[in-house]
Amino acid sequence: MGQQCWKGGNPDTQSTDTETGATTKSRTNDDHLCSKVYETADEPRNSAATEHDRVFKRISEEGLSSVSTVDDGYFAAGAEDGSLSLTKGEATTLFKGHSGDVRRLHYCKARNMLASCSRDKTIKLWDTSDKTKQGLRLMQTLEGHSLAVANCCTNSDGSRVFSGSRDTSVRLWDVETGEQLRLKKTTRNLVHCMAWLEGPEFENVVVQGGENLKLYLWDVRDNKICQWGDPLAGVPDQPVCMLRNPANGLQIFVGYKGFDETSAVIRLWDMRSLKEVARYAGHNKCIVDVSSTRALPGHPEHTLVSCSQDRTIRVWPSICAGLQEGTSTQISFPGAPTDMTTIDDSVVVVTSEGHAFSYQFDANTQQYVLSASYVS
Repeated sequence: MGQQCWKGGNPDTQSTDTETGATTKSRTNDDHLCSKVYETADEPRNSAATEHDRVFKRISEEGLSSVSTVDDGYFAAGAEDGSLSLTKGEATTLFKGHSGDVRRLHYCKARNMLASCSRDKTIKLWDTSDKTKQGLRLMQTLEGHSLAVANCCTNSDGSRVFSGSRDTSVRLWDVETGEQLRLKKTTRNLVHCMAWLEGPEFENVVVQGGENLKLYLWDVRDNKICQWGDPLAGVPDQPVCMLRNPANGLQIFVGYKGFDETSAVIRLWDMRSLKEVARYAGHNKCIVDVSSTRALPGHPEHTLVSCSQDRTIRVWPSICAGLQEGTSTQISFPGAPTDMTTIDDSVVVVTSEGHAFSYQFDANTQQYVLSASYVS
C-alpha cells in the first residue's frame, strides 16, 4: 500500500507517491518502524478504496491515549491534554473534554452515551446522538474520586455507571442525576478494568480487576456495593483489560499483563461457576485490550480480537472452552499500543505513541493491513 517505511534516513523527509502524486512525510524513529502520512491526496488511491483507506488530518493537539467505537462508523479518541475527538472518514470534530489525560473511554449503545474517564478525577458523560460542529453534548460530570479514574462501565440500559480509580475505590452513579449512589474502598485495590455482567441473577453484578492480582465481583442491587463472595485469586498476574463475552453474558474475557514471555494470556472466566473455562495463549507482552467482531470474513459469528504490547493484533478463531491458538498479525506500531477498538467489525483502531492507526481486515490474507494514520 506504500504506507510504511523502515527506520533510517533523515527525519521528516518528503517523497511523492508515484501512483497518486500525493506528498508524504516520513517520520523516522531510531528504534521502530514508522508510517508515512499522506497529506495531499485528492482522490482514493484505487477504485476499491474506502473511507478508511486514506490518512487524515491532525485530530488532536496532544498525543492520543484512548479510543472507543461510538456509532454509525464513528470513533472517539481521548488525548493527553484532556481533549476529545470524534472521527468518521475524513471528518473530525475536536472538543474540550477534561483538564487531564483521558485514560479510558466507554460507549453505551443502549443510552447513546460515551463515558470518558480522566486523570482529572472525573467521569464525563456525552450524548452521542447529539453531534454538532462543536462536538458532543455534555450530559453529566461525575465528581468524587480523589485520584485518576482508571475505568468505568454501564449496566444494560445505561441508567447506572460503575467506576474505579487509583484511589482504591469503586463507585456507583446515577446517569440521570449525576448523583454518586455508593462508594466502596478496598485496601490495595488500584483499579485497572471492569465489566458489567448480563443474564438472570447477574444483571446487577460487576467484575473488576486491579493491581492486587484479584478479580472482585460487586453486587450493586438496591444501589449498594457489596462484595459477591471471595475475590478470584490464584493467578499470579495483573488483570489489565476485560470484555464481556458477547455470546454469553455470564463470561468475562480478561487480558493479563504478563511477567514473562509465557504468562501474557487471555483467560475466559465463567462467573456462575467461578472457574476459568478457556485460555488464549500467544502474546508475549501485556495485553492492551480485547474486543469482539460479529462478521469477520472467514470466521464465526463472534470472533475475539486482541492487541498487545508485543505489537501484534491477534485473531482468535473461536470463542469456546480449552486452550486456544489465534492467528497473529505483526503490526509495526511506532511504539507500544495503549488502547484498541473495533469499528464496523472488520476495522480496528489502535492508539500508539500518541497517534491512532486504523487497520482493515483482509479476507484473502486473513491479516490486518494498515489503512489510515491519525496524527496528533
